[in-house]
Amino acid sequence: MKKIHLTGKLMAFLGLIFIASSCMSGLEEVEEMQVTELPEEEISEIPESENLRKGRTFKYIEVFSNQITPISFPNENPEIPVNEITFLPGTGKGVARFMGRATSYINQLATSETTSIGAPVTQFYGEELAKLGLKKIPDEVSSVTVDRRGNAIFFKSLENIATPINETLTVFVAEVEIVGGTGRFRGASGEGIVEGRFNPTNGKGSSVVKASLRF
Repeated sequence: MKKIHLTGKLMAFLGLIFIASSCMSGLEEVEEMQVTELPEEEISEIPESENLRKGRTFKYIEVFSNQITPISFPNENPEIPVNEITFLPGTGKGVARFMGRATSYINQLATSETTSIGAPVTQFYGEELAKLGLKKIPDEVSSVTVDRRGNAIFFKSLENIATPINETLTVFVAEVEIVGGTGRFRGASGEGIVEGRFNPTNGKGSSVVKASLRF
């Protein structure tokens, strides 16, 4: 039994190394894209007409520089054995396929020192999103990406797993679902992977989302 226990620890450690290395290689590829906007033909590839979009699938990618600012509240739920509940709201700037320059709004709920789940993006950014014309956003939406024309994609974030590399670098990977949108993304669905990294001392980081976008 002792031998099996040690093997399990080794496998878990190797798994973290694999996640970290995969995340880093993906970001190196993506950071090269941040220096230029995506081609105009990719931005306009999705038809404005819902009839022309229906039944089609597109490959979606976005690249962002992010700022996360943890916010903690006293825990008032006796069923949760912690003194504080910490949310991880943030914003990002970057480029997205089919959008060009875009902005993102994010919210997560920390479930441990290395994991988090999606939390309602409207908790901290409801008023700001409403000013952009994005109202009545469902609570399941934890991330919104929107362009300057008001086209937006709504994401539902599943568990986010972070892997500390050193004092100033943590990498993470998470699964997301596309649960609607506005403008040319109205009625969209799909799923994707988020890979990213951030500096835990100041909340600055970068991320890439790769997803299948269906109508």
